[in-house]
Amino acid sequence: MITVVLKGGMGNQLFQYSLGLYLSVLNSSELVLDLTYLNNSPAFIVKRDYSLEMFNINHKCINQNTFNPLFSNIGRSEILRYAKINRFANIFSNIIYVSETKPFIYDHKLISLKGNLYLNGYWQNYKYIENINNLIKEKFSIKSEYLLNCSELYNLISNSESVCVNIRRTDFVINKLYGDTSIDYYRNAYNYIKEKLNKPIFVINSDDIEWCKKNLQFMEPKIYIELENDYKYITQFYLMKNCKHFIIPNSTFAWWAAFLSDNKRKIVITPCKWIKDGKINHTGLIPSDWIML
Repeated sequence: MITVVLKGGMGNQLFQYSLGLYLSVLNSSELVLDLTYLNNSPAFIVKRDYSLEMFNINHKCINQNTFNPLFSNIGRSEILRYAKINRFANIFSNIIYVSETKPFIYDHKLISLKGNLYLNGYWQNYKYIENINNLIKEKFSIKSEYLLNCSELYNLISNSESVCVNIRRTDFVINKLYGDTSIDYYRNAYNYIKEKLNKPIFVINSDDIEWCKKNLQFMEPKIYIELENDYKYITQFYLMKNCKHFIIPNSTFAWWAAFLSDNKRKIVITPCKWIKDGKINHTGLIPSDWIML
């Protein structure tokens, strides 16, 4: 059995699920999603919900007390803290606990592990998913019931040289680890696209659309994705991934929209600096045909 901890927003959860899926395929094992962290995240962490129900995946989900009787007496964080002493230690019974130690790194030892695995990390490296691209795209198709009132925008995006421009602000403006992406980055990406494409149309979507209207006036022609339905973020993601090309920030939500695009000649532009600490190398996250500016 392969059990993977889900944490963070939808983009993070997609990476975690993908590694679990890959290992379950390699081991011919059942995949289980552990929602304990999402349901009991610390107060200082932005509360996130389980975000994969809109996709065509069907796997068992568990909480702490339904996974192992040991967890009703000892905290999950304590078990994982001890696991870091020996990443691949068999701590209890026949469960191998694996805790990620460095971000964006591909660990070939992880892929070779067999047996009952319990995975805690973000696993944001393209090599973990490149061998199951087609399976992932099949699993990450969105259920039709979540797509409301978007046919007009979909038709415009599908029938034009559409360029998804995603801007993440709100929590990233004050985030000490990531930070928001600069105006200069978007201006340089815009100029690059204008040189490469004939008649592009810029499809702007953001968690702060009013900021975009004030600061991205140089992008022309453009449209804004402004949705007011119960599933607006899911619909936004659906419209994003159906664009032909992409200018994305340092966001896994936008990363997945670009990755899941079926356009074989897509241009994807991503920041050369993903997090504030320039000493951390994030290039393992970026496919080789994407452009870093």
